[in-house]
Amino acid sequence: MTESDHFWSRVQEACRRLGVSQKTLSQRSGLSRTTLYQLSQGKTARPQDTTVHRIATALGVSVASLTGDPEEPTATEPNEAQRFRQFNQQTNPRVEEVKEAAPELFAEWSQPDWEELYSCFGVGGALSEEGVREEARRINEKRELLRRVEVILETHLRSATIGLINSLYESVTIKTT
Repeated sequence: MTESDHFWSRVQEACRRLGVSQKTLSQRSGLSRTTLYQLSQGKTARPQDTTVHRIATALGVSVASLTGDPEEPTATEPNEAQRFRQFNQQTNPRVEEVKEAAPELFAEWSQPDWEELYSCFGVGGALSEEGVREEARRINEKRELLRRVEVILETHLRSATIGLINSLYESVTIKTT
């Protein structure tokens, strides 16, 4: 087996363990399905470090667990990002309650979606149950809108879409010159 084969078998194992499809992995990592397919077929001799990091982050695992590299530090203590994530989770306890009561709100959510929700706060502190639901709907709406823009960018309307988005962006940004 090549280095790439070992890497991909570890990715597959993590996906199976977490119940993550290749499509979901693509969405979470921001990598194209073509890239993931090439990795799965061994067409990439050695994945780029950024690719490995994006996959590890998307799966919520260490790079070392995917590469088998003992030199890669494995955190026994939480790093700063993990501590921040834990803090957000502890200060927004209603998220878990709503997650249990309304799992349909969180279908195919990625780690960044969860981090965005946990980092939200309501008036005076943690989100209420209704606040969690409202933020979840907002995140879903944004994700769907971004998905639609991605589809449009793959069509003959690419240039028009880019022009429109740039124009809208310029209208809401403060000019520093």
